[in-house]
Amino acid sequence: MSILKKCLLSFLLIFTAQVHASILQNNPETLTLTIVNHTSSMLSFAGIDHSQPGNTFQLGITEILPGGSSTLTATSNALFGITANLYFRDNQGNKNLLTIKDPRQLNTKSYGDFAMNNERFVSFVKMQSVNRDPNPNSLTWTAATIEIEDKINV
Repeated sequence: MSILKKCLLSFLLIFTAQVHASILQNNPETLTLTIVNHTSSMLSFAGIDHSQPGNTFQLGITEILPGGSSTLTATSNALFGITANLYFRDNQGNKNLLTIKDPRQLNTKSYGDFAMNNERFVSFVKMQSVNRDPNPNSLTWTAATIEIEDKINV
């Protein structure tokens, strides 16, 4: 193998390692989501699915009383944003879906989404904190407060 080929392969190996290291920089990242229950029902955590590989979730209080709140801490892996479906049972035993989507900043076609909307409950995002990290591989949001309320059917 010629010296030029060896130099080129060495350069590519070093370049690839640097790109990989820059992608992993500042990762994993954390989203802190405060869930406030303004409904007339206790919301009991019932499970999670459709999360990205390597995402981890910790819920402070698994039974959120009416007027109460709980903090969800979600941690991303090095490659994906945070995505999951969380389920909460109400007093009647119904499963209620709370979707969480916090994409990486480089994904300009996607926005954060924290929502519960069904025939019983509706949610509103009261506050979101934009990630100030200029790294395009950073999460879009670092914190949010979501308020869940009884849906008024007219």
